[in-house]
Amino acid sequence: MTEMARQPSSGPSGRIEAVDAVRGLAVFMMVFSHGLHWLYVGTSHDVFSWAGLSVGDLAAPVFFVVAGVALRFSLRSRLQAPGAGPDHVWRTHRRRFRQLFMLGVPISVLWGVLQAQALALTVVAWAALRPAPCARTVDDQQAARGEHTYTLKTARGFALSAAALAGHVAVSRLWPGAADWPLAGGLVHGAFPAGAVLALVAFGFGFGGLMREHRLTRQGAAGGLAAGGAALAAVWAGGDMQRAGMPPAYLLLGAALTMTALSVFHARPVRRTAPVRFLARIGRRALFLFLAHYVVLVVLAFGFGWWNGLPKPAAVAAAAGVTAVTGVLGARFALDARAIYGALDRWEARLASSRPARAAVQAASRPRSFTAAGTSLPLRHGPGGAPLDPADIAVHPMDRVFEVAARLQLS
Repeated sequence: MTEMARQPSSGPSGRIEAVDAVRGLAVFMMVFSHGLHWLYVGTSHDVFSWAGLSVGDLAAPVFFVVAGVALRFSLRSRLQAPGAGPDHVWRTHRRRFRQLFMLGVPISVLWGVLQAQALALTVVAWAALRPAPCARTVDDQQAARGEHTYTLKTARGFALSAAALAGHVAVSRLWPGAADWPLAGGLVHGAFPAGAVLALVAFGFGFGGLMREHRLTRQGAAGGLAAGGAALAAVWAGGDMQRAGMPPAYLLLGAALTMTALSVFHARPVRRTAPVRFLARIGRRALFLFLAHYVVLVVLAFGFGWWNGLPKPAAVAAAAGVTAVTGVLGARFALDARAIYGALDRWEARLASSRPARAAVQAASRPRSFTAAGTSLPLRHGPGGAPLDPADIAVHPMDRVFEVAARLQLS
């Protein structure tokens, strides 16, 4: 039995609503914090501060950890699809992460976070799919049908998280101003160091491998207590828990908050309540909310002249209004991440069709064959006569033609 068969689902789609609810709560907190940051004459810490952390400071690590958990479930569900393998899943996720990075770069002029998350997700997905972290079990009957069984290695996520945390600490001590470098700060890191984001995403990926729906409440509570105790121990040892630089104590606190929130939202008396269901619905549209709230804030800040110009009561009301408006938009319109990525796919297709490279792609898609030792291998059609994706030809050099042919079950 694989890991996927042992994990029950909470609905027809196989999603655990607690994960979406925690992500929705994190996005709401980030939108509210950004509204205060843009519209209030002071800082968001003046409105709310816990242990020196604002609402956005508490939401950011939770957002990244949940992204790692969601990546784990996404890879698991895609690998369960008939005929799917690591190569196909990797190409799909690589395209999505590239699009997420390109969305984050222009937004980093205002407040960058998406590009660092895209880089972290790319590294974690590559570690899970490319360098053989998948235990592959293939028998003759499965090989004849082209179906394989893959088990994602949970330990890989925790190992990558620990390595990323060690690298983040080393960089922050050897080059304290690395996050402020123009290229790193504006393009790679955004508002958060990429190493710290990678540590959080990889931790979420590892924790997602341990999650069992029927034991999530207890697992989350135990993990939250353990991570919270580790964060306090780091503070007692002289560490800092401020968001600036994202020290280990702050990252451990984010992991503790995430696991505790998962435990609470999955508890039987809580998970069926209307607020949790609403947060879960919002969490499935987190990318839309994150993009839409910037549009609303730009209109208010520059269109109405409210940029850092409102007193505390008005700023709190305006930030709450922005949060409510984006939440209603996200709940009303079914613009989830899949719809946004689909629109980006169509835009890329139109852009590619206008380039000179279109002729090369069309030439690659024409019927052709490769002859070796008197054997002709037609590369125009896949199994069952299905058209071959031109990208499968374009991305592979000729010295890998036999690998492509074997993957397409051509003989």
